[in-house]
Formats: sequence, C-alpha cells, structure tokens
Amino acid sequence: DAAVMDDHGTDGVRSFGMPDVPHGDETVRIYWKIDLYDTDGLMGPEVETDPAQTIRILTLCLPDEY
Repeated sequence: DAAVMDDHGTDGVRSFGMPDVPHGDETVRIYWKIDLYDTDGLMGPEVETDPAQTIRILTLCLPDEY
C-alpha cells in the first residue's frame, strides 16, 4: 500500500498519514500529522473550522523518530 491514511478529525478531515516516498533506489516511509490548536497554541480550538481561532501544525518525521 503506497499510503496508509487515518480519519481522526471531524468531517472526514485527514490528520495523519504514512506515505512511502521514493528516495534514490529505496522507498522510505514517513509519518505526517496535523494538530489543531487554539491561537495560544495550548489546546484544541472550540470551532476547528474557524481560522480566527485555529492554528494548524504540520509534523513530518521518520517512523524511528516517532
């Protein structure tokens, strides 16, 4: 499977994935995730779809770094 996805967010929004990425002669799996925070960066926002009160943080890493 080229990519494994997971529907954790509301409304079917994808918040995590594990794609296999070509790198030279090899294929490397990476993890990505998107976390939603309030504008203070402390907790989840009250309304995730409101950009005035939501920031999104994208994290990329290798499986052995997780």
